[in-house]
Amino acid sequence: MIKSTLITLLLSSSALLSMHAFSSSIEFAECGENKRDNGKEDCVWSDYIGAKQMPPWAVSYNTENGEYNSETVYICRDSGNVLGRAVKGVCYVPWYGREYAHSSNFQVLTMDPNNYEWQVETLRIDIDGNIKRPGKYLVKGSQEGSYPTYVCGVRDGHNIFRTGKLVNGHCWYGAGGREWNYPLSSGRVEVLYYTGYYAN
Repeated sequence: MIKSTLITLLLSSSALLSMHAFSSSIEFAECGENKRDNGKEDCVWSDYIGAKQMPPWAVSYNTENGEYNSETVYICRDSGNVLGRAVKGVCYVPWYGREYAHSSNFQVLTMDPNNYEWQVETLRIDIDGNIKRPGKYLVKGSQEGSYPTYVCGVRDGHNIFRTGKLVNGHCWYGAGGREWNYPLSSGRVEVLYYTGYYAN
């Protein structure tokens, strides 16, 4: 009887989790893929559909309500789940010293604008369990070796917004065909936090 009850509870939990395109641990949030149902899902990686049209609720990075690039920067990831920035229908990602541009086969992060916020961080919040932010979760991109990657953004030395991947205490981003980075300790790095329903 006890064994049967446990199995029922496990199956119920699995079914409940599969209903949502979102999962979380204490340290980070992982968004689902293309599972938005009538706009109700909290956090989804949506396929880019082309024609320079971003999907609804695409997450942008333009803090202080400014668009210093004269264009909006969105969060994207390529087919290898490398985080980057989407501008005018192209996803630019940093990888091993270079910047790569993808005009197709990439995804855009989408969330209700009430469910996320950008925040400057100077401490090593990317170390699992190191720092807790009640009601907030880093948004995970993927894994590079033994390091998880999270969504981050910087305003570079030219006052241009760039987004990329937070890895091992640095925000890595692409610009001018190369990969660049700022450490968290620089005070120039902002991280994306999920603050929606599942964070409470």
